Amino acid sequence: MSKYFSWALVVAAVAVIVTTIYSVVEVLLQFDLIPIYTQILWIAVITCIISLIIVLVIEKNKKRKENEDDFSKY
Repeated sequence: MSKYFSWALVVAAVAVIVTTIYSVVEVLLQFDLIPIYTQILWIAVITCIISLIIVLVIEKNKKRKENEDDFSKY
């Protein structure tokens, strides 16, 4: 159950971050500070970086838990 809860938190966090980035870019577009084609590029790049960080943190936590399980056997 906690596994699904943690994944739900990850999905919610990514959704909030992407929405925030989109809102900031939308404000910049209203003032013609950036062209329209860079909006899609920036959102894609930032989303990929955030997703990569989240995956790395999850994998690190999995390895830490596996190591703790190995030590608990002794």
